[in-house]
Amino acid sequence: MAYISLILAIVGARFFPGLSGSWGDAAFRAWYRLLGPQTKFSVSAEIRFYLVIAVPVIVLALGLALLHSAGWRFAVYVISFFVLLCCFGISELRTRIAAYVDALSRDDIQGAYHDAFFLGGDTSNAENWSQLHRQTLRAIAWGYFQCYFPVIFWFVLLGAPGALLYRLLCLHQQYTGETTENERLRRLVVMLEWLPLHLLGLSLALVGNWQATIVQVIKNIRSLAMPPVEVLECYILAALHGTDSRSADNPAVEISELEELPELVDRALVSWIAVLGVVAVI
Repeated sequence: MAYISLILAIVGARFFPGLSGSWGDAAFRAWYRLLGPQTKFSVSAEIRFYLVIAVPVIVLALGLALLHSAGWRFAVYVISFFVLLCCFGISELRTRIAAYVDALSRDDIQGAYHDAFFLGGDTSNAENWSQLHRQTLRAIAWGYFQCYFPVIFWFVLLGAPGALLYRLLCLHQQYTGETTENERLRRLVVMLEWLPLHLLGLSLALVGNWQATIVQVIKNIRSLAMPPVEVLECYILAALHGTDSRSADNPAVEISELEELPELVDRALVSWIAVLGVVAVI
């Protein structure tokens, strides 16, 4: 039943993006602001971090344990389903990609930069089309990764509390930004993403160009210095282009990459579902 809850949540997030992410993020924002400096429940930044992250995870874990011990297993699976929908985040990337591709096709510079910004691309440092495309491709790939794969991984290992823990850490990181105090949080998130990232690399090798991608996986497992988002970019480009894994400075090729990327991620996602199905049967 846990496997069925996972499948239903993935289908809901994939085909009905309005069901996932936004309302879960809104609940987190309300909880985060409740403990903010402008409220009567104001606490220090360090204590707020532990309250914001730990309280929802502990409450969920205790609630599921109590329901399970009482024999209400169906309620456990229903709650896990809705928690997963929250944890998968906003997955409306396909619509945003279509708008960006349309701007590229029309050679609309202003529109492309605008769409790239909403996709998470670092448009402020992009000096030409090639740089803009590379940063946008990287942002899209990373958005897909965080939306699905670490959430699935930690759900399988620790159940719904594990998936919620990862999602809350990511949201807290988004709210606090890149600060010195946030460095410990950043390292924790990187640790939680390390194994899912390389497992995704293996699945991309299976559903994309095997030889080039597996070479990248072996190379990047040995090297811990490269930022995770760049590691994922290497896997994506290798899966799409094989040994010629560099993104070409050609609008037609760039558009093709953006059109192929969602299908590549979907195939990787299906491979994870298939493997988990075999494990569930065994």
